[in-house]
Amino acid sequence: MLPFRVSGQGTDGSRTYFQGQRPDPNLSLEKQNADLRSRPHDENMEVGYEHNLLPPTLEGLEKKFHDDIMKLAKERNDAEDAENSRHREKINAINGQYQEQLTALRARHANRRDEFLRKESLVRQQQYQQAMMDYYPHSNMAPADSLPTERGLDILGLLEIRGLNLEVHTRGGVPMTTVHVITEFS
Repeated sequence: MLPFRVSGQGTDGSRTYFQGQRPDPNLSLEKQNADLRSRPHDENMEVGYEHNLLPPTLEGLEKKFHDDIMKLAKERNDAEDAENSRHREKINAINGQYQEQLTALRARHANRRDEFLRKESLVRQQQYQQAMMDYYPHSNMAPADSLPTERGLDILGLLEIRGLNLEVHTRGGVPMTTVHVITEFS
């Protein structure tokens, strides 16, 4: 049985620094050291960095610290990239919904504008017809449809009929009618 060793007490000659190796009492010390050097490097690496009994050097600590910082920075960057990707997806989804709502709103406004212009055109046409009808009963004139156009102007131009100055203009395909009653003073 091996003697119990307390840390800080002398060294136990039957133990080496490498785990799992026991010196053979039959081999001399020189042969044991040569035997350790002849072992493959992989077996020495099994011990690991944490189990190294030599005190770490300043350069070794600095390298380990630098490696840890680089690892943490990479993890942080990966987490930020993942979060940015999630935010980008949400923003794209919100933007898509906004574009759909905007398209629907534009279509509704276009329909309302077309309906408004159609109604306004109808009202103006009725006002024009009413103005013509109101004028003809007071005079002994026939309706404008039965009269020839004066000076080669048609109904979409300027038409003067005995005291009635009628201008018809179009704006964007919508007739705009202006009626002027001309009175003569004697």
